Amino acid sequence: MAIYRKDHVDPYLKELESYYWNVRRAVEGDTPNPNLAHQYHASPDEFAKHYCDIDMDRVERELGRFKATVDGLKQLKKKASKSTHRP
Repeated sequence: MAIYRKDHVDPYLKELESYYWNVRRAVEGDTPNPNLAHQYHASPDEFAKHYCDIDMDRVERELGRFKATVDGLKQLKKKASKSTHRP
């Protein structure tokens, strides 16, 4: 186990949280165009309630950013605090 200063960890946490929410919003998608409801045998209200329009290119782009941030956590290892006590 390693000990870290919180001010060294906080930027990583903020970046992870930001990119996590971007991925989540991309996967949640948007309300689909109500003009397409008839193609799914639904009323426009049912269509909006039960379906979402997901842009998979956006999902992949946001996942790539999130993955890059996760991979960047390896740099945190270099920032571990050293003990000043010597037995």
